[in-house]
Amino acid sequence: MEKRSFWSSAPGIITGAAGLLSATAAVVGLLVTFGVIGGSSDSKPAVGTDDGAPEQTSSESGATATTVAEAPTFTVDPTSLSLDQLLTKEAKIVVKNTSDKALSVQSPTLRGGDAAQFAAKDESCTDAKIPAGDTCEMTVMFTPKASGRYSATLVVTVKGAPAPVEVALRGSAVL
Repeated sequence: MEKRSFWSSAPGIITGAAGLLSATAAVVGLLVTFGVIGGSSDSKPAVGTDDGAPEQTSSESGATATTVAEAPTFTVDPTSLSLDQLLTKEAKIVVKNTSDKALSVQSPTLRGGDAAQFAAKDESCTDAKIPAGDTCEMTVMFTPKASGRYSATLVVTVKGAPAPVEVALRGSAVL
């Protein structure tokens, strides 16, 4: 007795083709829904905002695409300072924008057990848009209240950046 395949009969071929067509339509529907295909040639490309938040754009076909802007990048120099109350009471910290868009530096903060022995004065960073490739400065001051060795951390944060940069502070005072 000869075995017949499901595909060898006309109803089986039709059923199989219908299933394949249905699956293809489902995949195309998903691709259109997620904006992979569809739209018109004159739709504007999605562009991210300068604060790292996603931006949505729509094409004439109604498809919506979401892109996430590249997070701003920056460097801080130096990342460690040693200060004393006689010769080096203060020092400059330079923040450099290494991304391709302007960035916004937030107010610097001091933390640690000896944070009260230091102060940070913002020269040109906070609430200013720092253009790509440009720098701004902060001044760190050692303001000891008594003799001793002190340490703290200056935290420099940029809006939208994945993480702040920390500057180790050390101070030595003989009053």
